[in-house]
Amino acid sequence: MKRVLLFSRDAGGANQMAGLHDVLTGVMPAPTPDLAGFAASLGPVKVVAGGRDHAVAVWRRAGIEPAVWPDGRDGAAWLAELGVDTVLTATSDVDDDSPQRLWQAARAAGLPCAAFIDHSANLGERFRSRDGGVTYPDHVFAIDAAMAAGLEAQGVPRGRLRLGGDLHKARLHRCGSRVSAEAAAALRLTWGVSPGAVVVLFPGEAQAEMCATGRIARYDEFACLEHVLAQAAEAGACVVIRPHPKDTPGKYDRYAAPPTVVVSTDGDSLHAVLAADVVAGMDSTLFVEAGALGRPAVSLWPRHPLHGPLNLPRRGEEQPFPAALTPA
Repeated sequence: MKRVLLFSRDAGGANQMAGLHDVLTGVMPAPTPDLAGFAASLGPVKVVAGGRDHAVAVWRRAGIEPAVWPDGRDGAAWLAELGVDTVLTATSDVDDDSPQRLWQAARAAGLPCAAFIDHSANLGERFRSRDGGVTYPDHVFAIDAAMAAGLEAQGVPRGRLRLGGDLHKARLHRCGSRVSAEAAAALRLTWGVSPGAVVVLFPGEAQAEMCATGRIARYDEFACLEHVLAQAAEAGACVVIRPHPKDTPGKYDRYAAPPTVVVSTDGDSLHAVLAADVVAGMDSTLFVEAGALGRPAVSLWPRHPLHGPLNLPRRGEEQPFPAALTPA
């Protein structure tokens, strides 16, 4: 039986890997023919979850204890220590090249390797190492055809491209019914928002931090947050800011003004989405989670499919909620 490593460094990638874990362990069907065929080609497998940094907590929230790649440990030595036969990874952003180093180590050891993309941002940089070189694994699984086209445009060889589907979304559909409404209600108490208040959840995004490492900003997260805060203040709503794992500690503290503006990482992200009345942000994974849970979501980024006005009911207006928050 093959030992297959599922590795991620970033939280978003770990979500995708958790979905792949469910596919390879038979808990969930593969969402695409490409992935079904790939899984069948592996045969019976022993799955080894692996991670570092932000991904470790995601694996643990999924009930899976990962093998942690220690800082400074050579990739080839770590793979040999794990005794794996196949290396499957998520991809990182411009601030990390852990997956590239694992693909290189796998190739040197004669092990097959594949990558699963979780987000359309910075597609070309996901294969570039810190020395400027480019490494492609044997297979690159895109979420959909549009992402596959974007990857090909960035230089990924067409023969390596496959469609894997949105594994995180598929997993959410499978386990979303188990998200506890009681836990979500308890989270509102933890936030300290006023009883009966309209709660807007703003997911932080580490644009400023990523720009410092070379990414080109698509938007200004502070300007977007301030727009949400102004709209919420006019409507008498509360805003809960949920920092991104890569956000600098204390990044949003200057905006905190409980109980109307709360900064909190309490609770699982699914419970946070369920506890809020609407998710309003830019291009966060929480939009995927909101969709899977049937919660309203609005993006302030014009290129996002959920872009639209944040139509919060004004003070004193008799408007239905949350239907009034559905983007136009």
